Amino acid sequence: MKTILIVDDIFENLYILRVILERANFIVVEAKDGKDALEKLHKNSVDLIISDILMPVMDGYMFCQACKKDELFKNIPFVFYTSTYTEKSDEDFALKLGAAHFLIKPTDSDKILQLIQNLLTLVKSPVKPKENAQFTEKEVLKLYSKRLISKLEQKNLDLEKEIFEREKIEQKLINENAVLDLIANNTPIKKVFDHIIINCESLHPEFFGSISLLQEDGIHLDLISAPNIPKPYNLAVNRVKIGENVGSCGTAAFIKKPVIVSDISTDLLWVEYKDIALKHNLKSCWSVPILSEENNVLGTFAIYSKAIKTPSLEDIRELNSAVSLAKIAIVKFNIMAEVKKRDESYKSLVNQASDAILTYSFDGTIHALNKATYDILGYTKNEFLKLKFQDVIVGDIIESPEIHKKILNRKSVIFERQLICKNETLIEAEISARLQKDGKILAIVRDITERRKAELELKRAKEFSESLINSMQSGLSVIDSDSKHIHVNPALCEMTGYSKKELLGISPPFPYWPEEYYDEINEIVEKTLLGIYKGGETVFKRKNGERFPVEVTISRVKNEEGADVAFFASIDDISVKVKAREELNKTLREVSDLKSQLEQENIYLRNELDLVFNYEEMVYGSEAFSNVLTEVEKVAPTNATVLLLGESGTGKELLARAIHNIGLRNNKPLIKVNCSAIPRELLESELFGHKKGSFTGAVNDKIGKFELADGGTLFLDEIGELPLDMQPKILRFLQEGEIEVVGGTDLKKLDVRVIAATNRNLKEEIEKKQFREDLYFRLNVFPIEIPPLRKRKDDIPLLIEHFLNKFNKAYGKNIKYISDDSMNQLKAYHWPGNIRELENLIERSSILSTSETLLIPGFESKNQKSILPINSKNLSFDLAQRNHIIQVLEQCNWRISGPNGAAILLDLKLSTLRDKMAKLNIAKPQ
Repeated sequence: MKTILIVDDIFENLYILRVILERANFIVVEAKDGKDALEKLHKNSVDLIISDILMPVMDGYMFCQACKKDELFKNIPFVFYTSTYTEKSDEDFALKLGAAHFLIKPTDSDKILQLIQNLLTLVKSPVKPKENAQFTEKEVLKLYSKRLISKLEQKNLDLEKEIFEREKIEQKLINENAVLDLIANNTPIKKVFDHIIINCESLHPEFFGSISLLQEDGIHLDLISAPNIPKPYNLAVNRVKIGENVGSCGTAAFIKKPVIVSDISTDLLWVEYKDIALKHNLKSCWSVPILSEENNVLGTFAIYSKAIKTPSLEDIRELNSAVSLAKIAIVKFNIMAEVKKRDESYKSLVNQASDAILTYSFDGTIHALNKATYDILGYTKNEFLKLKFQDVIVGDIIESPEIHKKILNRKSVIFERQLICKNETLIEAEISARLQKDGKILAIVRDITERRKAELELKRAKEFSESLINSMQSGLSVIDSDSKHIHVNPALCEMTGYSKKELLGISPPFPYWPEEYYDEINEIVEKTLLGIYKGGETVFKRKNGERFPVEVTISRVKNEEGADVAFFASIDDISVKVKAREELNKTLREVSDLKSQLEQENIYLRNELDLVFNYEEMVYGSEAFSNVLTEVEKVAPTNATVLLLGESGTGKELLARAIHNIGLRNNKPLIKVNCSAIPRELLESELFGHKKGSFTGAVNDKIGKFELADGGTLFLDEIGELPLDMQPKILRFLQEGEIEVVGGTDLKKLDVRVIAATNRNLKEEIEKKQFREDLYFRLNVFPIEIPPLRKRKDDIPLLIEHFLNKFNKAYGKNIKYISDDSMNQLKAYHWPGNIRELENLIERSSILSTSETLLIPGFESKNQKSILPINSKNLSFDLAQRNHIIQVLEQCNWRISGPNGAAILLDLKLSTLRDKMAKLNIAKPQ
């Protein structure tokens, strides 16, 4: 490996060069200046030097001269790499010092590596160096000082320009902060817009600004602010309809892009408004749409000028800055409008509530109230506002010191009081109260008079039903409208082991509810109350912890007005019923397993039939291809890796699909990957998948082809095109059965059968070092050589017949004949493109042929009179064969394989018999 010394006083430059060189397998030595570099040269064997020029202590020129004077280092190729010395004189001086090359930053990494390779090659085959002009250290220092002074002068000019720009930016920031203060203080939007425009015009007195807003209808722009544009013009464009040719603003809002009109008098966008604009000496107009984060148009910001003018980049930047401020103002204005709208909606909602809602102080002052507050008590709003809280409540406002203390601590409290109506009747009320930050108490008052009556009625009903409930065999649980247990019968106590005392007065969850069934029981209760269920089955627990299944039925108790006042649940222990059901389910599962077994056997039998008769997609009659199918049958039921070898167009993919379809993995997918069609940089992600953020553009997780094929088959077509750096990853999977996702940290174990195919000679590729030998051995477990069409001459007539039938249907033709001479030529042809070439030729011939005889370009017959039917067969011989084979098949019950199969009786190979059955159209009767 070659060693390269890189010299630069800037860390970032060193880092970038080091990364480029180390990726190219160079050893890198770093130095921060010329002096440091000379020390590194004495300690390391260096093959090439790359140095910056402007550095402290010893600059690049001096370092180069020192190297060329030293016998040890003068023959080391020296390359200057600089961003400060970029003039031709700098390069000439560097080359005269003896540098081999002069590069200006930044330079493409490929160009740098190519230059290094060229220089290192020249070192291997040295050419006598030409004598360079010798410079003294004084001359080098003098030239360096001269160039440094020039650079410093330029730096001074740049600094002055930077100061001017910074002052300009500071003023711009002051203006922007003033606008932001206006926005923060909820200043009216027109005043904010005026301020933005005046700030912009103060920087450019020759400009006049305007801001328009898009109305809710989405098609009209209303002018909001244009403080220094003539009022008659503003009135003329006060409202415009957006469109494709509606001046600068209307068009910008329509297309959502800036519109620059340098000359209003000639631009077609201004046909309608040109006269009024020119009348007020407005000659150019640039408009930028103000867009929301969702890319919706909010309005437009326009700049007018009294001169024909095109904006500079600086003008556009400043205009965009002003647009950003306008956008902030619009968004803030819209938010405030929405808040106001929601506040009004909230007030409306409170006013429509059926419960009384009010705020009051401890002294009884009522500050705010909703309509229900005075309606419940029978007052009008004006009457109620004259009252204090103690006027409508029985007793003192503060009756309980404990509740008073909780309110002062800002805790929510609920208590019951009686309220006095206007007609002096009393109502029972439940009050929920809490102290607010403003020192007022927010109270929600609910009339519970009817609820109290219902509870009283329920109490009376309980007395009549007590004996009936106690005599029930089922457990009974009764809860009131507050969800408290108000009654349980002895059967429930006996069932659960809890006493009546332990159960009464408690709220859910009840102690006989198992913790793990809380959600299920609550769902039954809630859906029963909503009318969805009438009950359901769940699990309860006894006091000793034993779980037992129950069936719960829930019913309602209503008062005379039909309102719910209580709910009771009937609970039955169904342990015996559940046990019987489990035994039934067990029996049903056994039946289901037997059914599934029969279905699997049925699928197996269908697969056996497919193995015999499912080669209809392949057209063949030759023994060569029949032998290929025999090998396919042998390897398909295994999980062995298969390597399909054959020229392009020989049907490798079709055979891969056949191996999958008749194999054990046919209920899982066959995933196909063309290794030559996927870009090199995407291939690893495509095969193994990637994690979100693992590289630029990886916005989501992606599952690779290997993982998609888990449990099934992966077909790697054109495996010979696989890049060398990807081959070890494929080899790893074939050896270990595991992959690593790009950007992932864990290994994934997968069960994938691999079928590979190539038209290349992999042994030759191994010799060329373009394919790994160990990967070849892993793939070459079961190679299948697929013969080219030139070795399947007997299949050509069958293939022509197949393709012609296909294209007759596709193009509405009725071609029946082909000349004997043309057929002979087709058989004699070499067919470099194999079956694909033959198919394309027949398709083209079908299109060109206008009669019933197939005319094949390049294979024309000299004597078209000698023609053969494309479907011709020797009827007497074929018919005899067909009848004989059918007779033997019927004798063997249509079994073709095995000791009692038709192949044994006919003394034919299994594949040969299958070929003849396909050729003679013999199929088992349905």
